[in-house]
Amino acid sequence: MCPEELCDSMVPAALGAVVSLTVGDPHTCAVDTAGAVTCWGSNGNGQTLVPAALGMVVSASAGGYHTCAANKAGALSCWGDDGSGQSSVPMALGVVVSVSAGVSHTCAVDTVGALTCWGDNSAGQSHVWQ
Repeated sequence: MCPEELCDSMVPAALGAVVSLTVGDPHTCAVDTAGAVTCWGSNGNGQTLVPAALGMVVSASAGGYHTCAANKAGALSCWGDDGSGQSSVPMALGVVVSVSAGVSHTCAVDTVGALTCWGDNSAGQSHVWQ
């Protein structure tokens, strides 16, 4: 048995073989060989509650208190904190091949190499220069 403050931080025993790992501020997520995402750590904003209908994930990123994942079809899902809009995936976003979640913003790249960012822009971090 672990101390209560450390229990949420333990790697799940049934994780299996991992192909990629992403570390956020208070949580960690792994993508396994089947493309399933498992997250653990602090869940104060729902950032470790992986949606059931993700499909086979090819890219995942843990942010400050949110997590995003792109599936094999290129659909992007984000969950957890949305206080700055960082989990609100833009409707016009194309087929995603890569995603990166920051503290309170998110950026994604589509199949033609277009970069889209959203969420907090207090330091210009979500502004994509053309």
